[in-house]
Amino acid sequence: MRAVTSTVVGFGIAIIVLQAAQNDNPPLRIRTSQWAEDFCKLKTQADPDGTKLVKEIR
Repeated sequence: MRAVTSTVVGFGIAIIVLQAAQNDNPPLRIRTSQWAEDFCKLKTQADPDGTKLVKEIR
């Protein structure tokens, strides 16, 4: 596995975090890369962003 050192990647993540912070109803989970999506897909395929779980809890 290689280390990510690009400031462009960091800036992209910062934008995602800022958008989530400004969202009135942010998702429970946010994937920031295709690698993360592929890695978590089997476990979270029924509710990728967690909104179904949040609705059940509310």
